[in-house]
Amino acid sequence: MANYKHPAFSHCGARAALCTLLLCLAPGAIRAAGPPRDRITWEEFQARVTPKHKIKMVLPDGSRLEGNPLVFRPDAIDMRVTRTSNKQAHPKGNSAIPRSSFSVVQVRSPRWAGKLIGTLAPIGIGAGILVAGVTSGGETEFYTGIAAGGFTMGLGAVAGFFIGRAIDRRFETLMIVPEPARETRDSTVPLR
Repeated sequence: MANYKHPAFSHCGARAALCTLLLCLAPGAIRAAGPPRDRITWEEFQARVTPKHKIKMVLPDGSRLEGNPLVFRPDAIDMRVTRTSNKQAHPKGNSAIPRSSFSVVQVRSPRWAGKLIGTLAPIGIGAGILVAGVTSGGETEFYTGIAAGGFTMGLGAVAGFFIGRAIDRRFETLMIVPEPARETRDSTVPLR
């Protein structure tokens, strides 16, 4: 009875490799669809973005800026520039960017769930493989389960962390559109 191999545990290593591969490829398939562009007004942009967000924009002179918004004004945005492609025209530090100089902005929200899930999911899967291998009863399955489970937990957690971090760092593209015309009543027309 010691050499009995249960069919569910006979290919622990192959299952671990398949689970790790699927875990690594799933976020790439989701990101391949590309970010949709949301059309929002300046007021909605002000309400949606906080100093905790990271924003990227391209100005008419071709300069790329990245940083954190500080203050929104009706005609400009004050931001802390952390990256710039033109240090002479737009140096790092606090800067006022005119509203008319950009219409498309990329916004990244502060996130952490991707790193957490990406790290913990392979640890859970690897622990399941490890327990399945240890409780299978055979010596070969025991060592295979330990090796496959440990490999999945170790390498999968590291890969999952970096994949989760890449997902957390994705930018959402927003297109700022003009405010809709507000309906005003002409005071010369009598109301009925």
